[in-house]
Formats: sequence, C-alpha cells, structure tokens
Amino acid sequence: MPGLKVAVVMGGPGAEREVSIESGTCVMRALAALGHDVRSLDFDNRFVDALREISPDVVFNALHGVGGEDGTIQGVLEWLGIPYTGSGIAACAVALDKHLTKKLLAAEGLPTPAWDVFDLTGGTLPLLPGSLNLPLVVKPRASSPADRAPVSSSSVPMRPGRSRSSRPPNARRRSWPKNSLPGASSRAAY
Repeated sequence: MPGLKVAVVMGGPGAEREVSIESGTCVMRALAALGHDVRSLDFDNRFVDALREISPDVVFNALHGVGGEDGTIQGVLEWLGIPYTGSGIAACAVALDKHLTKKLLAAEGLPTPAWDVFDLTGGTLPLLPGSLNLPLVVKPRASSPADRAPVSSSSVPMRPGRSRSSRPPNARRRSWPKNSLPGASSRAAY
C-alpha cells in the first residue's frame, strides 16, 4: 500500500519557531521512515498557496503556540477541506487559554493546581502573601512555552524579561519569549 502525501507544517512567526522546526524535522524523519511522501511547509504568508501546490492527503501540525495551537491553522485547514492531526478549532482555542481551561477543568471536578491571573500592565507580577503557595510557575495566559516558564520560590515580585543575573537567588527562572506577555499572565502552584 503506497504511503500518504503528508505536509508537515512547522516554523511560523511566533516565539516558538525553532522548537517547532525541531519537532517538525523529527516528525518528517519518522513519517519518511514509514514510507510516506513527506513535505515540509512553513506557516507564513505563502502558506495557503504552498499548501494548494503540495495538495497533501493530510497535514501534520508541528506548529507550537499561537497560530498552531489556538485554532488558527485548524480553521484554515478546515476551510480548505484538508484533514489534519490534533484537536479541532474550538478545543485548541479553549486549551491555549490557561485560565479558561483551568476554570472548565475545575467546573467538571477535575483536579488542577491552584491558580490566579494578574494584569501585567504595571510591569511586575506581585506575589501576594497567602494567595498561592510557593513555588509557582508563571506563564503567559495564552501562550504555550512550558519550557520557558519561570519557577519562583520567592515572594519577591517577578518582572517579565528580567535578566538572569537580576533574579532572586532562590528563584529558578528562564527568559520570557519575545511578545508573549499580552497583558495577562497565569500562575499556578505545583
């Protein structure tokens, strides 16, 4: 039985471009080893035209974050009538919003760590005494870079984008991706 023609969508304009390319490359190798005709496809302004040129049987979505996990690419693919891997438009849109997802999980009685949402327009994330237990994971509300989420074990206010050398000594922290703080952030105890 001949393999499928699979377009692996990766890259995109977001902060997780490099991670997406790495994931997509691994997926392409695995699919090719299984005998499929595999093509790579960047999620850029040529995406729809390139997709029509390739005319795949199915799209494997290796995009990360906004554009790939928020229902955007899913909507484009459904509009074009092309099958794709992963969840549909609504599930993606809801799941990328951490606050909404946690509210839905809690409403259904599913366990989830305590969380809160803070407006970051003032430039700092206050760690209010007693609001949540330390340590905390601090993440943008509608982005997905889990590997870049700072973990704080301190009640010292955290500032998005603060350099490694200026962090409190007892707070493990990684840098925020560019443009990932649209004004609200979730934080959760773990």
